[in-house]
Amino acid sequence: MIHGTNVIDDFDEISSHIDKLLNQEQQYWAIQLCNTTIKEIQTSNLSNSEIMRRYTILIDLWEHHLRVLVKNFYANWPLIYNAYNFLFEILFLIQDFSRLIYNGLRLAKVLVKIGFSNDFSIANFLDSLAIFTARADYFKETIELLLLSLFFKKNYQRNDYFERTLAKLSEILRKIAHDQRPILLKSVSLNIYQQFFEGSIKYIEFIETIYLVSLNKIDKSVQEAFHILIKEKVHLMDPGQNLDLTQQTIVNLQMIKENSWAYSIVQNYCEELKNNNELSKAKKFLREFIKTCYRQGSYQTAFLAYEHLATFFTNFKGFPTYLVSIWAEAAKKFRNLKDKKYFVRAIKEYRDLLIVPDDYYSFKDYCYARNEYYLICRGHIFTSKEDFWWAALHRGFFEEGYLEIVTLSAKQLGIQDHPCFIQLIEEQLPFTINRIKERRISRKEADIGGMMPSEILLKLRIPSRKPIKLFSEIYYKSGFSKMDNIETKEYWDEPYLNELYLNLPVYGTTIDNATHSEKNETVILEQQQFGMLAYLFLPQNIRDFIEELNLRSDHTPEVYVIMDEPNFPLEMLNDQRSSFGSKFAFGYRFREPKLAMEKIKVGKSQDEINLKFTMLSIGDLNQKFPHVWNEEEQQYCPLFKFQNGEIQRKFIEEKINNLQNLVDRFSSIDPSYSSKDSIEKEITSGIYNIIHISANMFYLDQNPSQSYFLTSNNEVLSIQEIIDMLSYAKQRNELQGLPYFRPLLILDVRIIDESNKSIPRFFTQIYNITKSISSRHFIGIFARISNEFNDMLKLYLGEFINHIFLNESIGSAHLKVNKQLFNISQSFSDENEEDSRLKMILRESHYVFIGDPSLKLE
Repeated sequence: MIHGTNVIDDFDEISSHIDKLLNQEQQYWAIQLCNTTIKEIQTSNLSNSEIMRRYTILIDLWEHHLRVLVKNFYANWPLIYNAYNFLFEILFLIQDFSRLIYNGLRLAKVLVKIGFSNDFSIANFLDSLAIFTARADYFKETIELLLLSLFFKKNYQRNDYFERTLAKLSEILRKIAHDQRPILLKSVSLNIYQQFFEGSIKYIEFIETIYLVSLNKIDKSVQEAFHILIKEKVHLMDPGQNLDLTQQTIVNLQMIKENSWAYSIVQNYCEELKNNNELSKAKKFLREFIKTCYRQGSYQTAFLAYEHLATFFTNFKGFPTYLVSIWAEAAKKFRNLKDKKYFVRAIKEYRDLLIVPDDYYSFKDYCYARNEYYLICRGHIFTSKEDFWWAALHRGFFEEGYLEIVTLSAKQLGIQDHPCFIQLIEEQLPFTINRIKERRISRKEADIGGMMPSEILLKLRIPSRKPIKLFSEIYYKSGFSKMDNIETKEYWDEPYLNELYLNLPVYGTTIDNATHSEKNETVILEQQQFGMLAYLFLPQNIRDFIEELNLRSDHTPEVYVIMDEPNFPLEMLNDQRSSFGSKFAFGYRFREPKLAMEKIKVGKSQDEINLKFTMLSIGDLNQKFPHVWNEEEQQYCPLFKFQNGEIQRKFIEEKINNLQNLVDRFSSIDPSYSSKDSIEKEITSGIYNIIHISANMFYLDQNPSQSYFLTSNNEVLSIQEIIDMLSYAKQRNELQGLPYFRPLLILDVRIIDESNKSIPRFFTQIYNITKSISSRHFIGIFARISNEFNDMLKLYLGEFINHIFLNESIGSAHLKVNKQLFNISQSFSDENEEDSRLKMILRESHYVFIGDPSLKLE
């Protein structure tokens, strides 16, 4: 095994290494690596589609290996034997009997062609395949194998599986009229004859041998049908009556849901139509046949018919648009089935057609096809970075008109100098930009009959491995409301976006446009580039809805985000004009059972509103611990010195001193005496509206709720313990008849992971912590998700406190501060390096709120 490689995370690298081993005829090590990979796949939590995709890649590798080996059959026989054994093991594992038969027949054909085995050995091999297909109830395929076996044996030997299979054939024949039976039997025998002999012997010789061997030994209905085949010429396309008879036989078989038997006739019938220059008729007939098969649940037969249909589109110039559309249609049909092998095989056929064309109009079709491929795969099977960038290119060109993203994508794909790309820049991009401008000019502000909205509520549901949903409700001053539920077919799952987010430079580090890190060649973007790129990967109907809102500056639209798997803060999404953080009041929530808004809560009366608030500040907890020995100073020194902690504590203290008219009580715990007991005493009092903590937090990935702080006396204080303290305070105050205020928790922390590394961007960690604890006893968590607390963040946090102390909702306060910083950033020039850096910092998503954005301080 490749040293230090995780099989699941690095499957593409592993499969490439297996291919290399097979090319070097290092079969033993290839098998060992395959076995390890298969075990990892079996125990993974990958989607069924992705699991089947990986098996299919392994099967393709071994099939290709065998095609190379059989060219020198005698010299490579031991390797061929081992390779077929291992290939059959994989096929048995995933129960892919159609591919098992295909490979088995291919081996038998080679053995016959080179005279490597005698007829009896060939027949025994075919019998072995037939036993497995019979056990899986693949009766048609079993009959084909047994007819072939009879031809090679030249005698009939009774056995249970042969009798059972012939009984099934007899049962099928008895369900259709006498004159239709020879048509079915001819089609079945002709298929296996054409597949195996390819004209090396005459069909009549093949069928006569089987007839004579089985004479008076098989069911009467089967024997009679064989007799007619030999004594009379049975055609599928005779002028007049026989053509109708062939079609009627197919219809009758489909009527009783025997589609696999009907397909035996369809194959030959459509080929004869094609040979008679009636290709359009053959295509139409096949499409109707596929439609019926799919509706009746005959998915294997439907897939085989798609394969046949695709052969009618092999002669094309430029990009194979029609062929691509066939496999796109097939992939969409098979995608939602429990058995994913047909979806995976269809999408592989689609992917194999995606070759960059040279002419302009074909290149445009190719861009659309790449985006469609990405849409079909997303959330079902892993997509490559190449797929990601082609989707970005298409959406940038044809949907949003983003020159910067188009140029970036082309650079990653290595097509920036391609003539077709240059022509798209010159012709398509201006067209898209003008179309969007015209659409914006014609769009009015969100209203109904002149009524302006007073409140806009959105709930965005981002489940894992399911399509995104958006629920909206717009309230008007008249009391009227408008609701909308947007269903999409697109998934959010995109690991590469998360990778790009984690590699964003911290606080405006100067970088070249879309550079690569030296360590792993990951693309490094500026934040605005990332925001625009991420915005493109929202489903288009959601992007259109947001565009149609046409928000005014005085709107405070609240967005509830319910996300199963956290990746990056959606405030970073950017529609080229501004980030979403300066458009919407975001709040992240969990475990929502339904996608529907709660009833609007009636606001508190003026008498109930708190005019003064209380705040607790806990800063720089671990000034001393953990510590390590410093040889130069000959003493223990802090391992994670966190100067920001003290800076934040002092800033909060100064800020509150300037807001005495709004503050009833402010408590700040001295870092030198911040024992667990002293912290517990303050929190359990239950009197604070805000609890602000600035310190190192030690994150536990396997148990986020137990992530912890270290106190001045080296005691562990976990997040769960803080929540338990709040729960105790609520219960005690209620028993004593005292008020309890659910506090807002502000976490201005630096997160240290289990390997003692500081995490630069920790939205995922904060999200996971909040998800793992009960939120009944506090309003929510307002958390900084970037690593440095500087003057800009002082401005940010100070203004946020101003707004919430003035009785604004947390979401509204968050949005207004984002807008304020965005407006300030407009005054900075991109030409000056320092101005550009400050502009980037001002537009950074620094804080997120996890909770209900409509809530205010209690």
